[in-house]
Amino acid sequence: MYYNGHGVSKDESEAVKWIRRAADQGDAEAQFELGGMYSIGAGVPQDYAETARWYGRAAEQGYVDAQFLLWMVHHEGRGVPRDPVEAARWLRMAAEQGHADAQFKLGMLHIEADGVPEDATEAVRWLRRAAQQGHTQTLEMFGDTLDELASLDTMPDDSGDGSGVRRDARFNQLLAAAESGDSEAQYELAVAYAEGRGGVDDDERTKQVLLWATRAANQGHPGAMAELGSFYMGTDDVMALRWLRSAAAHAHGGAQGNLGYMYQHGHGVPRDEAEAARLYRLAAEQGFAQAQHNLGVMYLNGQGVPKDTAEAVRWFRLAADQGHPDAVAALGRTEPAHTLPSSPGAEERIDAEEQYRLGQRYNYEVEDYAEAARWYRLAAEQGHAGAQYSLGLIYAMGRGVEQDYAEAAQWYRLAAEQGHTGAQFLLGSLYETGSDVERDFSDAMRWYRLAAENGDNEAKERLESLETWRCFDESDFNRTNVLLTLSRLEHGGEVSVAGTTYSTQFEVRGLDRRWDFGLDDDGTFDYMFRIELDGTGLYYDFSRSTDGTAKPSQRLRCEQSPAEATAPAVGNVLGDVDGVPVVGRTGTDASLPSVPTTSNPPTCDVESRVDGEFEGWEGDTVVKLTNGQIWEQAEYHYEYSYSYRPRVTIFQSRGQCKMLVDGVDEPVGVSRLR
Repeated sequence: MYYNGHGVSKDESEAVKWIRRAADQGDAEAQFELGGMYSIGAGVPQDYAETARWYGRAAEQGYVDAQFLLWMVHHEGRGVPRDPVEAARWLRMAAEQGHADAQFKLGMLHIEADGVPEDATEAVRWLRRAAQQGHTQTLEMFGDTLDELASLDTMPDDSGDGSGVRRDARFNQLLAAAESGDSEAQYELAVAYAEGRGGVDDDERTKQVLLWATRAANQGHPGAMAELGSFYMGTDDVMALRWLRSAAAHAHGGAQGNLGYMYQHGHGVPRDEAEAARLYRLAAEQGFAQAQHNLGVMYLNGQGVPKDTAEAVRWFRLAADQGHPDAVAALGRTEPAHTLPSSPGAEERIDAEEQYRLGQRYNYEVEDYAEAARWYRLAAEQGHAGAQYSLGLIYAMGRGVEQDYAEAAQWYRLAAEQGHTGAQFLLGSLYETGSDVERDFSDAMRWYRLAAENGDNEAKERLESLETWRCFDESDFNRTNVLLTLSRLEHGGEVSVAGTTYSTQFEVRGLDRRWDFGLDDDGTFDYMFRIELDGTGLYYDFSRSTDGTAKPSQRLRCEQSPAEATAPAVGNVLGDVDGVPVVGRTGTDASLPSVPTTSNPPTCDVESRVDGEFEGWEGDTVVKLTNGQIWEQAEYHYEYSYSYRPRVTIFQSRGQCKMLVDGVDEPVGVSRLR
């Protein structure tokens, strides 16, 4: 009002004073405005460095106009060193938030290779998004040719936003409505991202949740305000209080409860237990279980209200009837007769998630395993994957129920089929060991592989432990006569030679599958077998070496097959058979799996160099090689590592092409574009 002279005399200096106070408390809009005032010298001396600083603070909070103008600051070098790459980074942030000018500029940058790679596909994608919003400059420049250009875009994309991700119709409707400014759609879109929809990685999902929740909150949406306040609790008390107070003023019970917590503990405000109790009551009377529990605690301890055990029990019971685990435990301590929800039919009213949480409470805190099993079963029968997994554990360990691996396997399978990683791993383990299920290495590997794809590192190790390689003499290649089979099971392993199986200890190392086996008394291995990326096998015999080194004494051609070996047994090195180490004889006439009559060599064995600079993996890195091939990152991984024309090796691993770049610790999944 001071800046515009509304109701008071126009006074830019007074305007700056108040805007600065808001900006110092974290208000993104005030930070943006203050940056603008420094840019034009309104009420303050013109200072481009201060402009960049305040635009930066607003931009880091997701303020889209600040992100767009920060692009201009870095692109033109106003108050900061000129940096086209940094400029493009901020422009992309604004474009991803739907800023039409930013989308147009980013498309042009990809045409001009200004701070970003020259990329016609990316250019068309961003220009198309700007045109869809009716961006005048885009339509004037490309109106007659945009459809033609878009038809050249071979990126699979039915998302409507150029992300290349297939999305459900409801999500696309929400996105369109949210971009048009509908606050309810913006809030629902934030919720959709939080639930994992949208096809983005974890970091991007958090950004999108904050973006759309902030846009809805800025329009006064109580739910969005409450969610933002909850998000900032514990990290930014100023922002948390700002949004929680706004939502609480709209009688949002969740916000009232969280605001009560901040007053109770003095987070960002002077500690005030009476105000905390008042806010808890407002939320509790709306049926919020956490607030009911917290209010019960305050009555139990006389914090901000007179001490009153009966009133405490009343509120605990209301929360417990909703399945609140802390309230159930509090009832057990305060009034043992009320350790369970007390209302008739309460079990039926408690949803599966709360039943599962009660099971967790009984399992790990109360340690009443029979009661834990009861609550787990109620949730599991409703299809709750976590409860199915936990019930499987209960049966596997025999806690509160009779130990029953078959029953455990049944519940693991139900959870595993819903994508529960832990259940997939344990189901694989049951099939590997044959615990009350028929031992089946194919099923074990199938479930381990699903768990590994969900990020379970132990499952990845077990997959490696179940691998089997069959090798044939390369000089006289005969696929009907397997010369050597190497299988590794858990920490032991087997070598099958000419139909006879021997047991030993293995250590498998390296991308090229180095197998050390035949452990000697001094803790070293007598033999080493190396399977290289091209499937060539090299056998080394260190037992006959005098200096600890050896040249390969035999060359073979190898191929990987599903594990179908028997369980490992303990044995000692006995000697050699035709130059191949024989270790701990466990049986004869071992049945070897049939060998395919045709070879399936890897389709992505490549050795080359990067054609130019390599700056690490950025999530969607495209790598051009000196051999003319172009590969695109196809696996989630972020790592900075700069080098010029580094050597790369591309190989096949579990059905996926992996690229290992010199100087980078681990290989990354890639797909070939050309």
